[in-house]
Parts: sequence; structure tokens; C-alpha cells
Amino acid sequence: MTTPAPVPGAPWWANVLLTVLSIGLAAWVSNRPARRDARASRELAATAAEQATVAAAHAAVAAAETSPNHGGSLKDSSTRTEGGVRDLQVSVAAIARDIGGLRAEIRTERDERRDVAKRVDDVAGRVDDVATRVDDVGTRLTQHVTDCPSRA
Repeated sequence: MTTPAPVPGAPWWANVLLTVLSIGLAAWVSNRPARRDARASRELAATAAEQATVAAAHAAVAAAETSPNHGGSLKDSSTRTEGGVRDLQVSVAAIARDIGGLRAEIRTERDERRDVAKRVDDVAGRVDDVATRVDDVGTRLTQHVTDCPSRA
């Protein structure tokens, strides 16, 4: 931008004022992007500072949640859960041992029942044999008494 030409017939101070105003306006207009950039930089810095503060707050919360504090932190909750899982593992192992013992007892009782059933079947067969023999002896005795010569 060029400075304006002096106005003929105007007082000297008006020409100086016009020149100063035109130079000031040119400087103001030419510095306007720099002022806008400076304002944007200040706003960006303020936003970055706010984001840093928020990030620090989140980091503090995360640190508090991941370290034990004798209460409600995630670390304490995780520790309690792990303890509960270990207790359940011990309980399940004990139950498995008990079930194995019960299965062995049931197997033994089943085998004993089979042995008893076999013995009962053997005894029943012998009783049938004895009954058959008794019937045979009774029949022969009746026949002998009927055929006996001394009875006549």
C-alpha cells in the first residue's frame, strides 16, 4: 500500500494525520492474520492445557483404580475375585474327590449285590434239588409201603 498524496491547500497537520492514519491502517490490516494466528495459538494452547488437565485427571483415576486402596478399586475387586476363584477351585477338587469315592463305593456295592444274587440263585437251585429229592423219596416210600409184603 502506498501513502496518499498530500492534499493541496490542506493544513500540514492534516496531511501528516492522513499519512499516519494510512500507514496505521496498512499496518493493522497487514498484521490482522498474525493477530488471528496469535489468538488461535492462545486458544489452542488453552485447549491443550485443558486437555492435559483432563488427561491427568483420568490418569489419576486410572491409577487409583489399579492400585489397592482397601475397598472399591478395580485392583481390590480383582483380588477378591481371584481369591473366590481359588476357593471355588479347591471346592471343586474336593467335590471331585468325594464323587470318585462315592463311585468306588457304588461299584463295590454293585459287585457285592451281584455276588449275593449269584449265591441266592445257587441256593434256590439246591433247594429245588432237595425238593425234587424229597418228592422222589416220598414217592418211593409210598410205593414201598403200598408194595410191602409184611403188610399183607
